[in-house]
Order: sequence, then C-alpha cells, then structure tokens
Amino acid sequence: MDWLLTSKVPRIFAVALIALVAIGWYSVGPDKCVTRAGCMSIGRLKVGNAFDAGHQLMDRSGEPMALVGGAKRTWTPLTDLPQEMVEGWIAVEDKRFHEHSGLDLQGIFRAVVANVKDQSVSEGASTIPMQLVRVLWEYELADMGRWERKLFEARMAPRLVSELGRSRVLELYLNGIYLGEGTYGVRAASTHFFGVPPAELTPGQIATLIGMTKTPERYKPRDNPDKAIERRSVVLDIMEREGILTAVAASEARQEPMETVEAPPFSYERDYITTAVVWELKRVAPELVGEQGLVIYTTVDPDEQDAAMRLVNQHIDAIEAGRYGRFLPGDERLQASGIAMDSRSGEILAMIGGRGFKETQLNRPFQSRRQIGSLAKPFILAAALRNGESAALPVSTATIELKGARGRTWSPRDHVSESSLLPRDIVVKSSNRGAVRLGMNVGMDRFKAVVRGLGIDEEVPEYPSSYLGSFDATLSQVTGAFAAFENGGYRIHPHLIRRIEDGSGRVVWERPPGHESVRVLSPTTAYLVLDAMKGVVTEGTGWTVGRDVAGPKAGKTGTSNDGKDVWFVGVRPGMAVGLWLGMDEPKAITSNGSGGGLVAPLWSRWVTGLARSGYGTGADWQAPPGVETVFVRTIETADGPQYCSSEAGGRGVLMRSNDALYLNPCSQLRQRMYDDSLSMRIGGSWPSDTTYTGYEPDRLRLDRTQFGDPQDSLGRRYDERRASERDDVYDSIRARLAEDRRDLDSSRGTDRIGEGSTRDSVRASTPAIGTSGVSSPARLDSIVIPHVPVRPVTAPRPPKLDTVKPDTVMANKPDTLPVNRDEVE
Repeated sequence: MDWLLTSKVPRIFAVALIALVAIGWYSVGPDKCVTRAGCMSIGRLKVGNAFDAGHQLMDRSGEPMALVGGAKRTWTPLTDLPQEMVEGWIAVEDKRFHEHSGLDLQGIFRAVVANVKDQSVSEGASTIPMQLVRVLWEYELADMGRWERKLFEARMAPRLVSELGRSRVLELYLNGIYLGEGTYGVRAASTHFFGVPPAELTPGQIATLIGMTKTPERYKPRDNPDKAIERRSVVLDIMEREGILTAVAASEARQEPMETVEAPPFSYERDYITTAVVWELKRVAPELVGEQGLVIYTTVDPDEQDAAMRLVNQHIDAIEAGRYGRFLPGDERLQASGIAMDSRSGEILAMIGGRGFKETQLNRPFQSRRQIGSLAKPFILAAALRNGESAALPVSTATIELKGARGRTWSPRDHVSESSLLPRDIVVKSSNRGAVRLGMNVGMDRFKAVVRGLGIDEEVPEYPSSYLGSFDATLSQVTGAFAAFENGGYRIHPHLIRRIEDGSGRVVWERPPGHESVRVLSPTTAYLVLDAMKGVVTEGTGWTVGRDVAGPKAGKTGTSNDGKDVWFVGVRPGMAVGLWLGMDEPKAITSNGSGGGLVAPLWSRWVTGLARSGYGTGADWQAPPGVETVFVRTIETADGPQYCSSEAGGRGVLMRSNDALYLNPCSQLRQRMYDDSLSMRIGGSWPSDTTYTGYEPDRLRLDRTQFGDPQDSLGRRYDERRASERDDVYDSIRARLAEDRRDLDSSRGTDRIGEGSTRDSVRASTPAIGTSGVSSPARLDSIVIPHVPVRPVTAPRPPKLDTVKPDTVMANKPDTLPVNRDEVE
C-alpha cells in the first residue's frame, strides 16, 4: 500500500471530496442557472432545434465576414441517425447512460478508485447529460471557476434527464457537440469530413467521428490521419465488445483507408470574434436564440482585426525572445488581451482574445478578470473631484502604515521623491502613497460608486489596497470606463452587434441610438481626469507613448505585484484602446516588467496603425465651461511644499474655477532661492527673457544659454549684459533676508531649510559685480525663514497625513491585509 503515501493521494481524495460535495449540492443546492442572465430555459429544449444555426456575420461596412452555426450544424432527428452510431456513442462516452439519472455515482466511485491506484487523474466520470450541459451553457460556464463548473454540471444534468427524457437528451447531444474545424453535430461533421450524411457512413467512419469527441483537433482525420486511425481502433474494440458490431464488421472497419473529402473553401472555424458575437446575441436578444438564417451586422473592421492579431503576436514573440528583458516563465506561453472601440458609442472595431483561438478559446477581454493595478488611480481622482476635493491642495506622499484588527501592518511602497503631490500628479507619476491618502480622504463608498458607475460591475474589497487596484476587472470593462473620460463623462457598453435581420431582410433587433449611454461624470470632472492622463503619456510612466504617437493621446499604465499583470489603457479623440499582457496562471513576465515598459510600446504601434485607417485622428480635446488653466508654483516653506498661483511662469494645472480660491498668492509665501547649477526658485517676478525647460513641479530652470558659456575657474560666467538684471534680483533677495533677520526675535521660532543653516543665524552671500564682467556668485547655502504657517486664503488647509490612523474601511477586517498589487508604477 505504498501508493497511499505518495504526494498525489491527497489531491485524488480531494477530487473524491468534491464529487461528494457535488452530490450534496445537487440534492439541496439552489438552481443557479435560472438567476444567470442569458441562461437558456429548459422549456425551450423540449422540441425542435434548440441551437443557433445559419447566422451570417457582416462587418461594419456591410460586407460578409463569417458564417457561424448552421452551415456546420444541421439538425437531424435521432430517428434519422444510424443505430450503431447512437449505441456506439453511448458505449464510448457513457456506458451506464440508460441506468443513471444524469449523475453516475457508480462511475464517480470507480473513477476515484482508478485514479488513486494510478496515482493520477487517468479516468473521468462525466456523463452524456453533463457533457450536454457544457454544450448548452458554454458561455455561462466560461465565467465560472473549475470546481464551480463541475458543481453546475452535477446540478443541471439530472434536471435535463428528468424534464426532457433520455431520448431528447441524446438527440440534443448528438446535434450539439463540437467535432472539429467549426463543425457541430454529427450530420455537419459527416458531410464536412466524409461528404455523406450520417445514414451513409461506414462503420469505420462512424468510429472515427466517435473517437473525435474527446479531443477533436487532435484526432481530425484530414490533418492527423495516423492518430485518427489509432483512436478509431480503440472505439471499434469497444463497439465489438459491447456487441454493437460483429467481429467481422469490426475487422473490416479497421482495414478501411482514412479517406476524407476536400475541405470547403469557405472557413467556418470559430474565432474570438464569432464566439463573442454569439455570446452577445444570447445576452441582448435571447428571444432570437434558436432562430436560423439570421444576418448579424457587427461593428468589426476585419482589416484592423487581422492587423491587430499580427501585431500582438509579433510583440509577444519578441518578449518571449528576451528583447524586453529575460522572459521568466520559460517555455510557457505569454497571452494577450486587447480591445479597440469607439469611445462615444462603444462599438468594438477589433479585439484580441489571445494568441490564437486554436490554442486557447478563453475570450480574455470579456472572460478574464485580473488585478488592474494603477489603472485604478484615475478612478480615485474622478471620485475626489466629484466629491468636491480641490485639485489645488497637495496630498502627502510620506510613508503610511495602516494596522488591521489584529495588529498586522500594511505599508505601500512608492517610487516618487516628492514629499507631496497635487492630485493630478498622483495619476501622472503613479504615486501609491498619494493614491491611498487621496482615496482615504474621499472614502471607499464614493470610490466604489465611481467604479460601478463607469461600468466595472465587480466586487471591490473594502481595503485600502483597493485604491491601488488590488481588485479584478475585465479589459472590456476598464476600457469602457476610460472611454468616459474621453467622451465627456458618459458610461458606454462595449458591443459587437449593431442590428439583426431575418432571412427576408426584416430587422428583428436593432440597438437603439445612445443605448445604455448614461452620464456618470460631469464634463468638468471627466476633462480634469483626461488632462491627468495626458500628463501620464507626456511626462509620466507612459512617456514612450508621448514619444511614439503623434497627435492627441492620453492613458494610464498598470502593473500588479511582481509584474504578473501589465496594462496600458488609453484614449484618442473618439477612440478607446486597452491592452493587457500576462500568463493565464499569474507569473512574473520579466524581472522588471511594467505596463509602461512592456505594453505601452505595443499600444503605440496599434493606435498608429489605426490612425492610418482614420481612427482616432480627431482634433485635440477642448476644456468644457467651468475649467480654466491656473499656473502653479511649488515653494518650499517651513511647513513643507506650498502651492501658490502666479500670473506668469510656473507649471499649469487644470482645475475648476472655484478651486483657484484655495490657492495662496505667491507674495504671501516665504520662499527659498537656490543658485546651484543655474536652477532657481524665487518669489516676486521672474527674470525676463528666460527659457523654462524640463518638467519639475518644484523648480523652474533657467536655460544656461541665457547667461553665456561658463568660462571662469568655478565653471560659471554670466554675460555682462545680464549683470544689472541679476543685480536687481539679488537686491530683492537681500532685502527680504534682512527683513527676515529683523523678524527673528519676534517670531515664534525658526525652521532650518538647507544644509549648513542654523535656527539663529542667516548665512548668505551676494555676487560681486565688477565693471569688466561678473565673477561667480558665492552659493547661498541656506536661507532661514520665520516659522509662519501658511494657510489658504478662503478655506482651511487639510490636515497633514504624515501619520495616518486606520479609517473605517479597516474596521472589523481580517488580520491579513491584501498585498500591494501595484508596487512598480
């Protein structure tokens, strides 16, 4: 009994336990199907053809694009099928079909014993009714987990037998199963591979079709004749043993050559688009399910669809080849998900469901839910603005530690160097600590309301890590949500179907204009978030997009823990495009993989190709009424960085007009001045004719060329014609320092700013200006200013958040907090 001690035994017994749970769930559990949208009613299965058939798909130009269903699924009554075919299928797939009630308890026990003895899962216990459940509810089951699917099958299979009867179950099964190369049902497969109806098939051909049931693509007689012959022999052995064929007939069947007819010129194979269209048909027009000969007009541009598939596969091949860093998963296959849609209507132009439908049929844009990482930060900014938070008040990025109910501490990491950021820059620089603080200021309920309102109908756990995107969503949901920032605040629903006609050309369903388009954000809020996303691609984590894509663009990078999920979702005028890369079983892709490094370059190439076809090439976005540009300077004071409005110079940020009231005029702030590497931060007026370069929110650089080339021993020489101007500037600073010195005795104390300064001294030197040139000014090592707390003019300044106490979202939560899913960006 050594096999009982092997490591695989617990796994096998777990399978047995799950099977027992399935039995119990079947006995007392709820009927989950009846509560699922689009779930087929069992009543519709009792008579007639229960399957979609004969649908012709048209592209967005009205040209034929694909044929799904009926051309390779021709309904055939059970009585028209050869008896040896029906009995052969039962013998191979479900020997006790006429004895069990849909769930074969004896078969489950036999499979458990066999698997334990073999120390592997070598035998299954799936019945024909359970297989029929997978056929009938294919799309609903795709949204469930593995064991949830098994429980669902165990619950529904006995209902099918009880309410429909065994003959009807068998008839549905033989007309609905997939048998390779886009064929469904035995009649479609027999004509596709052998050119004859089922009644004219030879015993060898019948055994070949039966053998394809388990793995159709592996045992296709046209492409894999040797494997098909090997599998056919196994089936013939079973049919002979069960008395379905005589020994002579079985022997003759084994000698039959594997001959097939030529494949039809028109491709009927399923792909990501066709399966998504069929799924959407069931959702939006369930009354048409079962109709035949429908003409479905889609939103797809087939040229862009083909181009996108080629582009994505080239890019992920390059990643696996190590061009973006060492590919960590080794021989495993990297997968992709992509969607390009009209941001005003939600019409999908092209969609990437994976590397290839033959390799994997999971339609990732709609079915794969993954951690969204920093894609959550625009939602936080939207929630803050919607809640009336000022766009002009800074948010601390200092270390934050939150404790759970049992003392566990959670502290998000960050990569920004600033001690505080404006809300816009939290998105631009993708600050984790700033995002958590801003989210906690707004509150979890308001954050979740924005997420739901934008169309992400997924659970958002009430943990602070949710502000960093530690919750799941599909790519279609997130891309649709980002479209609202581009279209002025309207929620849209990504879709593939425009209208449906019957065989006579009569419109039987049409999407209403503005269908499900609801305003969820004000135009002002949507535009302010859009402006922050524009900053992401020009000066933030998505800077490569700003470099590589011409014209207006905006977007956001996203990266989950260890780079397991990498995203870039962005918009162009009239377009929203989203991309995801990752492994189906989450693993790190490269050692330093990020959305900006791995996905943004692919996004740039994709939207550039779309632009060549005229998509996303509109004019730049214009600010709506109520939004104005206010120039802001960042100034170091004893209270830390302060923000003040300025009529000239500085960096512009967009905010609502009343937000300007929360800004201090620069003249009210004590300011610090540097003269190091020709970088200055000063108050009052700026030197004229200077060139401002670089993105630094806390200082403005003076272009070196404005003062000539450095020539003296210290590497600095200022042009003589600027001497008087510089002198005026330093005179102003000297006067202010003298005033500060006089105020020291009467002030409440001093704070030190800069290296080498003290609380009770001011050390400053001024440049010596001569008649023949300007000598190098001595460095102003420090400026000590009175400790005068600065407050907004018309509104109280929010409390500093250097020390954050757990808020209500942490109350009564489990001890183990979710890990930070967005440590990279």
